[in-house]
Amino acid sequence: MGRHQSSLQKQLETLNSYFHELCGEPLATKRDRGQDYAFTPTGERVAEEAKALLLNWHDILELRRREVGRRLVVATTTFTLPILAVVWNQVLNEVATSVDLRVVQIRTKDFFERLDKRGVDVVVGGFLGSREGLPDLNYDFLEWNRDRVVLLTNLDKRNLPMSSLTTEDLKQYDVVAPDAGVIRDVLHFTYGESFEQELKLLPPVQDLYYGINLLRYGFVSGLMFATETAAKHALRLTASDDVLAMESSQLPTPPINLRTINLGEDFKELVVVSGLFARKGEREYYERNDPGHPLAVLWRVFEEHRREHESP
Repeated sequence: MGRHQSSLQKQLETLNSYFHELCGEPLATKRDRGQDYAFTPTGERVAEEAKALLLNWHDILELRRREVGRRLVVATTTFTLPILAVVWNQVLNEVATSVDLRVVQIRTKDFFERLDKRGVDVVVGGFLGSREGLPDLNYDFLEWNRDRVVLLTNLDKRNLPMSSLTTEDLKQYDVVAPDAGVIRDVLHFTYGESFEQELKLLPPVQDLYYGINLLRYGFVSGLMFATETAAKHALRLTASDDVLAMESSQLPTPPINLRTINLGEDFKELVVVSGLFARKGEREYYERNDPGHPLAVLWRVFEEHRREHESP
């Protein structure tokens, strides 16, 4: 705690004396040497109230921080960071120099919770939908794009001759999958709660890039769900794209060519929808009351670039 033991003990004795006079019971009592103090019922109740008070103060201060607009925390995933990069320089140019703009990494499975707990102000991320419709979101959301889901594989045409696979076909092959996130949602959406029993899943990976490299270097032979954009990126990778390749001639060139396989007709046409998320109502509030607020600036710039992105 950064305080001397004697200082803490003196403060505790003062508190104990005060609450003993006030309530007839101290906050804590000493036990045997080397043991922690024991909270009394009064101490437990006061600790609960103090925690609630501090949390309430924290929420009030966080609300004021956002309203004043001195800091904006934007979270992205690995794959959505380039989307933010499209607008970032313009946002920097339009907000006051005193504003602290921060970018943090987030995993897809965490970003709704982080928004709800006000750990971040905006998320640039994605979620799973289908051509038939998107789920209702209890958040402000501005769509950037929709990306088709495909299969990425290192199996050659002798071992996998089909250009598309049905949900039953896929059960014959080993499947690489992340332990959480949108791609994991694809498995759950398609095969239900029992997808881990339905498919031949290899040990899960924490990052899609790691799964891509497992396939590229031939550590596993199988397939992996990916967005079409991520799959196209994987097909263009060469040994020179690897971090250590230029520093060591001993690193092997990836010997296996990757290719994409389409999802069969019995798969619902799945899409990964990416865009800008914030807590419900915040976009409208700041755009109406404070157009110069960094959150309002980010939404406006993002909207402008999205129209350009959609233009032919």
